[in-house]
Amino acid sequence: MPLLHNYSDSDILKEPAKNFSRASLSDPIKAEERLVCIAHFFTNTATGGDSGSSKGRARGTIQIDRKTADGRTPLKVATMNGLNNADGEAEVDKKVTIPQWLTPEKIYNHFSKKTINFEE
Repeated sequence: MPLLHNYSDSDILKEPAKNFSRASLSDPIKAEERLVCIAHFFTNTATGGDSGSSKGRARGTIQIDRKTADGRTPLKVATMNGLNNADGEAEVDKKVTIPQWLTPEKIYNHFSKKTINFEE
């Protein structure tokens, strides 16, 4: 599978990416399901160029921003956006520690019948 950083820049993927981006924010809520997306950046361009979805992305998703010290290995600490506190106010750039199991590979393997060990 090719690695594309900006789906909206691809002539072949532009419209499907825009439709998927819009549907991924609205349809799972109606079906009481959630979608897990892992991406390098969470911009309109990177997620299909659907300019009308920026509010939905901000309100309907949880974003975990992980940094690296060496450009390759994610640090255990990150900032998180998209959650509300007990008063219903948005938590902005909340510092969190990421568990070892929260990696793209382990999540992918989980859906390939390799259960995640949440105790790691």
